[in-house]
Amino acid sequence: MVMKLADRPPQLTLDNYREILVRLPTKDVLRCGTICMEWRSITTNPAFLADHARRQEADQVLLYKYLHRQFPSNDRWVIVDIVLEALHVSGDEARRQRLIHYPNKTRDWLLIASSYGVLLFRKGEGLYLLCNPLTRKWADLPRLTVALRRDKIIQDKEYAFYFHQPSNEYRLLCRLTMPVPLHGHLHWPPHQVSGSDQTSMVVFDMRLETFTEMAGPPTTTGTLVKLFDMDGLLVGADFGKEDHIDLWFLESYGKAGRWELRHQVAIPSGPYNASIILGPLDLLSVAAAGNSHGNVMLGSTYGLVVYNVKTRQIVKTINTLVTTDNNDVVVSRHMFRANLVQHPHFAMRPSAELPFVHF
Repeated sequence: MVMKLADRPPQLTLDNYREILVRLPTKDVLRCGTICMEWRSITTNPAFLADHARRQEADQVLLYKYLHRQFPSNDRWVIVDIVLEALHVSGDEARRQRLIHYPNKTRDWLLIASSYGVLLFRKGEGLYLLCNPLTRKWADLPRLTVALRRDKIIQDKEYAFYFHQPSNEYRLLCRLTMPVPLHGHLHWPPHQVSGSDQTSMVVFDMRLETFTEMAGPPTTTGTLVKLFDMDGLLVGADFGKEDHIDLWFLESYGKAGRWELRHQVAIPSGPYNASIILGPLDLLSVAAAGNSHGNVMLGSTYGLVVYNVKTRQIVKTINTLVTTDNNDVVVSRHMFRANLVQHPHFAMRPSAELPFVHF
């Protein structure tokens, strides 16, 4: 039987194009939106953008890159600009992406949180701004009231920043240490239960906005555990050991959940550990992140390790973060998740800092 080709190829409908475009990486979606009016109408539709955002993983580790300039008058190197870059959990440096480039105008201008593609900066006491580097939108937050700014807890350098779905708002929760979002809850790193090898975690329901408590990994080094989300599972990386990192996985999320020690990742010799025992403050510049392909990125500025939980092997080591061009690269504790949704807050309160920022 001889089959004949159709005289004309089948025509794709707008729904067909939408199903293709929604599966593309963020950068490709932005490019496709410039090809024709039909594709632009698809890629700017709020329902499409929300669907595309839901498909994205928080699988990129944010890096600080401090750019120096030498001034002949005093022969000193001075930090003049800061670049934020995103490194994929797989360790593929070809996919390393520059997000924004901004001047080091003040030490108070600090990235303190990242949630669903929106970055939260603190630029002074009680002063905050939001940025979505992919949509290139910025906005100032209303300044905290004097009464709140005088409250001691506001002086802490870490915050919980989350998206509140019922109100369609991004919200800032002031509390010690940075939490991990999963299953509609924020999870703070575990604290050690006095006199035991048990730990406990504070959990916050982002919809109901209530606090509860959950059991953490059973370890004696709970203050050195860094939590992360890996394909819908809560994972704790215990950095309290000298020669390896324990990976604890939470089975059966909720009150019936139990922690399992599934992997012990050996720390390579050399600059990765240098026999240094980490302290709780060191976790501010330590990466622990995973993706749906089984890759887990662990480490710091001195070296990153990519371990695959499916093959139980270290698949890559990255030691190129320490540069010789006087530009320092520092691993942050923040993750980035692509999001092209246009939030109404950005249109209402534009930021005066926008002319100084380069995307």
